[in-house]
Amino acid sequence: GAPLEAPADPNLSVLPRPEWYFRCLFELRRYFTGDWEFVATHVLPLAALLFFLAVPLFDRFFSRRGSLALRCLAVATAVGGWGWLTWTSYDRDWRDPEYLVAQEQADELAGRASLLAEQAGIPPEGASALLRDDAHTQGPLLFERHCASCHSHADAHGDGIVADEPSAPNLYGFGSLEWTSGLLDAEAVDGPQYFGHTAFAGGDMASSVQELYADAEKEELAELKVDVRSIALALAAEAGLPAARETLAAEADAIARGKELMAGDFGCTGCHKFYDEGELGSAPDLSGYASREWLESMIRDPAHQRFYADRNDRMPSFAKRDVPADRQLLSPRELRLLVDWLRGEWQVPASAAPPAKQEAAIAHAAN
Repeated sequence: GAPLEAPADPNLSVLPRPEWYFRCLFELRRYFTGDWEFVATHVLPLAALLFFLAVPLFDRFFSRRGSLALRCLAVATAVGGWGWLTWTSYDRDWRDPEYLVAQEQADELAGRASLLAEQAGIPPEGASALLRDDAHTQGPLLFERHCASCHSHADAHGDGIVADEPSAPNLYGFGSLEWTSGLLDAEAVDGPQYFGHTAFAGGDMASSVQELYADAEKEELAELKVDVRSIALALAAEAGLPAARETLAAEADAIARGKELMAGDFGCTGCHKFYDEGELGSAPDLSGYASREWLESMIRDPAHQRFYADRNDRMPSFAKRDVPADRQLLSPRELRLLVDWLRGEWQVPASAAPPAKQEAAIAHAAN
């Protein structure tokens, strides 16, 4: 019957509260902060203790009626003060949006820890180790810390992690069919979700996609859209996201067609390398695009010849292999967790909230 709350972990920002019978002292501390905190934690409790120690002396120095009145007044004051402070503390929390979000987050973390414990057991390090090595929990925190200064990770409704001043593509669903389709959409490619806020706005990629549609005759548009979808499917197949496996398995012919078009009629390999076609140096390699290995390598060193080389737009190298481990921005474990999260490779309990909602709650609490 003991409550299984979120494991204590200083890296997870939650707002804990004491048991109800200590709420009065917790509330009292709000009125004596900073250098005056000792008044709430030492002076007032000591004064109350001395008062109760002195109660037996009342009968000696006061009349019977006066002593009784004083004792009743003391009890009423103590109970009233305890009740008022306790109620005020709860009432304050019920009206505090930040606390309510933190409580929702704590409940989700508790459920997540229970799910992981049921599946893998609790390691010797304790239940907190379950969440420290969980991409679903750590991914949003790592993204918020290292990526959200430029990238957002928010769905079409704006739910998720939104950068204050986006200056790079929105990575929500990166590598999915929906994402690659937007990348090949004439209106979206140069918009805020892709290259609109980057140094590549109006560049070769955006221009090439826009020219495809501008040069197509009206009767050719339907066929063009089918071909573009085939290329989007081919790129999504390179990513191989777990959530898309069934869809991609049913589109084998379109994927094969898309790969042929990339190296043939659409001339993607004029800038991009795609397996044996094309060369490195002018645009990111599309071989294994958005796969685990590709994504890890991209985050490690976006200025590598395989990706943006000297055209890299401000993205730092988080874990170059020739940099000492203590000087890398991401440890191997953090890099693995971030990539797992971006690819959606985690198990979610059936009762969990949608991932974007969980990201928003965790990121808000982390702030």
